[in-house]
Amino acid sequence: MQTIKHLGFSLLEMLVTLALVALLSTLAGLTYQHVIARAHRLLATQTLMTAASELERYALTHGSYEGADLHLPENTHLGYRYHANISPTTYTITAEPSDNHTDCLSINDSSGLAM
Repeated sequence: MQTIKHLGFSLLEMLVTLALVALLSTLAGLTYQHVIARAHRLLATQTLMTAASELERYALTHGSYEGADLHLPENTHLGYRYHANISPTTYTITAEPSDNHTDCLSINDSSGLAM
């Protein structure tokens, strides 16, 4: 009796392999997006802390927060829009996410970083 050798893969084997590759690539993409969003949030936090340090340094020198020149990023920077509310005795700096998928970050003169 002769045996027949099969060369290659069956259609079912190819479909299972394709489904596994699609599943793994979807999971990798979601994980990558989460890591990028977290990195942007950390950069926004760092930007707020730097701006608060600039304001505190200005207030120590001039006795007031008013008139301080903040160096906040223009428009939308890495998914966040920055706003500053400065009066002679208080300030609030906010990083608002442009995608509305994460919480707003803010820092002020009395409470520190609030999320």
